[in-house]
Amino acid sequence: MTATFSDQLKLHRRALQMTQEDFASLLDLRMRTYIKYEQGLVVPKSIAQEGAIARIVKAYEKKEAES
Repeated sequence: MTATFSDQLKLHRRALQMTQEDFASLLDLRMRTYIKYEQGLVVPKSIAQEGAIARIVKAYEKKEAES
């Protein structure tokens, strides 16, 4: 079973130990929009999902470099 986009957001946000507000900022989203994404109420187009994933990867790289 493939994780939904909302499941992936929650998984990565928690792995990076970020608040919803910080994660929304990372993804350059309004808090309200981010919450809708995380709750699965809204699913962004695939191009927006790809952009979000790219930002998440950069956050992991930054975290790793700081360790």
